[in-house]
Amino acid sequence: QKVLEYNRAGLELATKMKWEKAIGSFNLTIGRYYQTIKVVYDSAIYYNKKAYDIFVRHNLKQPANIALGNIGTLYQDIGNYTKAIEYYSISLKNAEEGKDNLMIVSNLLNIGLIQSQQKNYRQSYVIYKKCLSLQKENNLPARLSNCYKKKTICALNLKYTAASVAYLKNAVKASIDTKDDVMLGTSYASYGAAEKGIEKKIAFYKKADALLAKLTPEGVTYISNLGNLGSAYFELAKNDSASKNHTRFLQQARKYFSTALQISERINHKTFIALNNKLIAEIDLYQNNYKTAYDRLQTAT
Repeated sequence: QKVLEYNRAGLELATKMKWEKAIGSFNLTIGRYYQTIKVVYDSAIYYNKKAYDIFVRHNLKQPANIALGNIGTLYQDIGNYTKAIEYYSISLKNAEEGKDNLMIVSNLLNIGLIQSQQKNYRQSYVIYKKCLSLQKENNLPARLSNCYKKKTICALNLKYTAASVAYLKNAVKASIDTKDDVMLGTSYASYGAAEKGIEKKIAFYKKADALLAKLTPEGVTYISNLGNLGSAYFELAKNDSASKNHTRFLQQARKYFSTALQISERINHKTFIALNNKLIAEIDLYQNNYKTAYDRLQTAT
């Protein structure tokens, strides 16, 4: 709250002074506040667009590109992939013209992720290949882990099994080398997805959970990993219905889905709200709680 308070005070002073560059910077920071601290998508987009217009007016290319990237991410988060690619593509073009390799990498990663989310895995794979080459040629280690991790997901969906394992190992190594615990957590989550056995999946998902719960407690990767843990335990329960652990597995599955739902509701992420209501409803149906399942499915749709 203090972050917002001080930035609004700064914006008010800068506006009185007609100090345009400062007005742009304060709008950008307030936009980031609504994007990452108190998630309100409409407000975040509004302030980032205001910042972008000011930066363009004064030919401030780097902060303008940051604002574009933020807007693209916001549209991506709410599922408007067309708008997201539009803003990422403008940012990518500007970065290429300015030879800003870090920003080029960032935009390629984002565009590749959208292609992957839309199941265009081959296009995504090509984009990540270009992204990796650029980073290696220009000695840019900061995003290597992220790129390897995303390329792993594409490789898995394209059935490049051996390649996916190699990419995952590189993702973990790059995360450790750069001391990036958030990316290490997401790499463990990807390792879990790549594993065949449920127990191994759970082991890697839990490694991811231990890091992401502390570092990105409202992040979409953390929410997704909670859903993966829930699904793994639900699978264990269904595969072992006669076991004394059957009830405990179902309880664990419900716990992880419910936690994912609570966080999704807190940040108002409609896609994850619907998904986790559907997943909990599947447990209700499995336990013959038809009325509860019906009510949840109504919410999910």
